[in-house]
Amino acid sequence: VPVQLCPPPPQIPNAQDMKTTVNYQDGEKVSVLCQEGYLIQEAEEMVCKDGKWQSLPRCVGLPCDPPSIPNGVVPHQLETYQFGDEVAYTCSEGYGTNGPAFTKCLGGMWSNSPKCI
Repeated sequence: VPVQLCPPPPQIPNAQDMKTTVNYQDGEKVSVLCQEGYLIQEAEEMVCKDGKWQSLPRCVGLPCDPPSIPNGVVPHQLETYQFGDEVAYTCSEGYGTNGPAFTKCLGGMWSNSPKCI
């Protein structure tokens, strides 16, 4: 029985580009590194087994701590925000925003830090 080779491994969403070759032997492993702001889950490497890739890792976005805005209030504030969450806020009485009144969780940090002036 000929040993089945694996095709190039699939590109994992939000992982760094992998340098790949064409065919992989049974038992060969490929390590996966996530992009900045993402955390690896499931496994850190894929394994070629019987012509298929096993134990595929996942890159998940890091959560963000609640945004703190001087003189601003975030309605319905959560303990943590998941990757991609948008937070709208309002300024305290007598203060106004200098730009967009929202920010977005981008893997452990916020897209911008709104100000109430």
